[in-house]
Amino acid sequence: MNCFDLFKLLFYALDDQYDKKPNEELGNFLSSMNPFLFEGEGSAAIDVYENFKKMFYQKFERIASEKEGYDFAKSYIKSLNIKCVEDAFDNVSFDAWNDAIDSK
Repeated sequence: MNCFDLFKLLFYALDDQYDKKPNEELGNFLSSMNPFLFEGEGSAAIDVYENFKKMFYQKFERIASEKEGYDFAKSYIKSLNIKCVEDAFDNVSFDAWNDAIDSK
């Protein structure tokens, strides 16, 4: 899985949590994270994807396994230090993450 695919998967996972339990702060973050607002790779707020990408390429060229992607997503979320985003991702189990991969 490449960097942008992982970013989109993370967006889907957080968006699903937002749908289950709406939260204004999480909604604002998702709005800035939105990878579908513009054509090509990026996010609505340019720095969100740029920071994700920078952290990704410090460790990987590609993600080799679902677990590696899940663990990276978890560490990225922690690095943001936004409690509502951390809380939302804490509700995404590894099994749910795999199900999302299979459905995309």
